[in-house]
Amino acid sequence: MQLFIYDDQWKKLAEPGDFVAILPRGLDTKDKLLNALAETLQFPGYFGFNWDALNDCLTDFHWLSQRRILLIHEDQTLLSGKDLTTYISILEDVASLWEELKEHKLIVVFPKSAESHLSSLLVE
Repeated sequence: MQLFIYDDQWKKLAEPGDFVAILPRGLDTKDKLLNALAETLQFPGYFGFNWDALNDCLTDFHWLSQRRILLIHEDQTLLSGKDLTTYISILEDVASLWEELKEHKLIVVFPKSAESHLSSLLVE
């Protein structure tokens, strides 16, 4: 099952009624990424700006009425090392969970240029 989509033309993936969260380019630190995620996904005020809090909010979405949530990354993600691995692992786990639960569907989109690098980080 493919959990991430690698496509430069994400607009064709969006359907009427989807919640579309677009992460800007240049998020090169964990703090910048978490702030951007909190803003674009409209996280509740109790979001703790750490990896555990990110996982908690991504597995909840009680504040969103839309079923399909598109998380669009405008660039590959400039995180590196452990932060990148942790972020990709969280996205993978959460997307997989929503595939099972079916209450929401998290569609994670990266540009095509990110495919080979990020695919190598995914757990098979």
